Amino acid sequence: MTLPVRDRRPLGRQLALLLPLLLLLLAGGCARSPWTEPVDDERHRQLLAAYDDHRRQAAQCGDAYDGDLNLSWRTSVDSVALAGYYQIQHPASVRFNVTNPLGQPLVAVAVATGGFQVLHVPRQTFYAGSIRSYALRHDVPPALLSGPLFDWLTGRPIAGGVRVADIREDKQERGVWYALVRDGKNRTLPIEHLLLDPATGQVVERVVVDDQDEQHARISYDDWQPAGNCRLPLVVTITGISFWAEAELRFSEVLPARLSPADFKLPVPSGYLRQFMP
Repeated sequence: MTLPVRDRRPLGRQLALLLPLLLLLLAGGCARSPWTEPVDDERHRQLLAAYDDHRRQAAQCGDAYDGDLNLSWRTSVDSVALAGYYQIQHPASVRFNVTNPLGQPLVAVAVATGGFQVLHVPRQTFYAGSIRSYALRHDVPPALLSGPLFDWLTGRPIAGGVRVADIREDKQERGVWYALVRDGKNRTLPIEHLLLDPATGQVVERVVVDDQDEQHARISYDDWQPAGNCRLPLVVTITGISFWAEAELRFSEVLPARLSPADFKLPVPSGYLRQFMP
């Protein structure tokens, strides 16, 4: 399912792809492992301590931001470019208001608490539904679409509920790879591999994987800039996606924000058609 717009004009195609872009439909793709064999026990202890320090420092940063966003999506047959204003809050609330070159609203998308909402201004239609149903209906792992979007988009280690199961060096000497698994007994398969540069304490990239440790997507970070008391990547690139696609998010004017759940509930103007997708 894509955002329910069937218009074949350029704008229609762009809006039709917005929801999958925002939800990060990372469904497939294999690649060679970029890491070496596991480090020895002494090196493991040192690198684990460094990771714990970085995660504690990241936890002291803000839990909400807003700013401008230019989003592009390229495949072998099509490309999309969208611009607008975004808001994001830990752990997985995101809102993106798309505007035209004159600054007029075109569409708003909000993802929060297991559901999505879309306000399509040209069609005067409001759409809402469950992320889990969306995922199951389209053979996408539900955990992927309901994953830690805040951590993925701000370049931070997952804030909680995970532990380091394995540590390896990067083959290209870009840093250290940490295999993260969910907390709990008998949890041994990673949910992602995180590449951390020990010299800067910044995340270089992460590989999101499924239950068989097969890659869903590779997310890389660049152009780190101050935002409040911390640093954020202003360029986030997502590769290894299905359909030979690549997404690039370019953030600007990013500042810490005070947000609430109400900020991720789209107001529906009077007279708009409402369509719900359970």
